[in-house]
Amino acid sequence: LGVLYVNDAYGSAFHQAIQEAAAEREEGDQIEVKGYTFSYNENVDFVASEIELAIKQLKESRFRVFFGVFYGEHYDIIMNYAYDYGIVGPEYLWIISDGLSPSHFENKIYDVGSPLAVASQGIGLLLAGGGHVTVDGSTGYDRFVESYFNQGGDAVNHTNCKRPASNSE
Repeated sequence: LGVLYVNDAYGSAFHQAIQEAAAEREEGDQIEVKGYTFSYNENVDFVASEIELAIKQLKESRFRVFFGVFYGEHYDIIMNYAYDYGIVGPEYLWIISDGLSPSHFENKIYDVGSPLAVASQGIGLLLAGGGHVTVDGSTGYDRFVESYFNQGGDAVNHTNCKRPASNSE
């Protein structure tokens, strides 16, 4: 698994979590994970050479499955380079974290056959979500908050002094 990630707290933590999850797999069922990084900058022109180098390294890795941890402002340049280096299309799988919002694609129209149209076909977005309603009508978050505040005053007070909760007493 080739992981392309932005070198900030979000990208680095996500990459580390992927590596740790892969390392915990049973022997014989392990996944090789290798990370390729680039610096964060909203102005992608400042990091284009880093992004291109990371994409080139992905190509050289011979991986066919890639996980991207980056933001919307990086999508077009990353996927254009991925197209240029031939690591998109039906023989490759790109999964991208929720640093790239689905709203990134709203009102986007890529010309048929264009690099971004080809590169965007078949990508997957992994979106973190909470609050799924259970049979009893509560959400995981609801149960967490209830358990948190019911664990006893000392534990709640200790946690609140370290990082106050928005609804703490």
